Amino acid sequence: MKLKYLLSVFIGASSYGILSTIVVLAYGHGYQLGEVVGTQLLTGCIFAWMLALYTKLKERRKQREEQGKPGSSINTTVDSSSKLTWKKRLLLMLVGTPTAITGLVYYHSLQYIPASLAIILLFQFTWITVLIQAISKRQRPNGVMLFTLVLLFGGTLLAAGLTGQTGGRFSAIGITFGLLAAVSYSMFVLFSGKAMTSINRLIVVLG
Repeated sequence: MKLKYLLSVFIGASSYGILSTIVVLAYGHGYQLGEVVGTQLLTGCIFAWMLALYTKLKERRKQREEQGKPGSSINTTVDSSSKLTWKKRLLLMLVGTPTAITGLVYYHSLQYIPASLAIILLFQFTWITVLIQAISKRQRPNGVMLFTLVLLFGGTLLAAGLTGQTGGRFSAIGITFGLLAAVSYSMFVLFSGKAMTSINRLIVVLG
């Protein structure tokens, strides 16, 4: 496995951990769930548009530079299979729906349980994804995968302190919403891996 993929997973996990702390601080300053989620989605939308615009302009600049080279012959025809139709746009929007659901239930869980426990519950999407795939494909996970899941369960119990005396103080509602966030995020992982992976989703709204 390439190092950049490992770093991407690490950065993503760290971002969720930092985000949990920010949300808890926002609740402490009197902000409500709708305000927190709405602000995040609006901010993310703005940054996504900026990044998509930058990507589009960069590609057009590269095309102009290639066309300006002597003897260059660029095929400007567009493959119909990769053309972004409105049906494909709608599919990509539906793929992003579990992300919004994850934010809602995850931030709701932070109103009842500590951020350290919430992030642990969220990352249970790893074994939930394996379970969904095993059921859908009717294929039992191999020994390495099962051993990894056992380690994950054990690490979760130790990290969350569920084996100690403090485990009873955790809110059942908060734990439920934390696990629901893991389920919705696992659906995002499964759906996003099947929905037009050849299309650059950063330029969906501009393509």
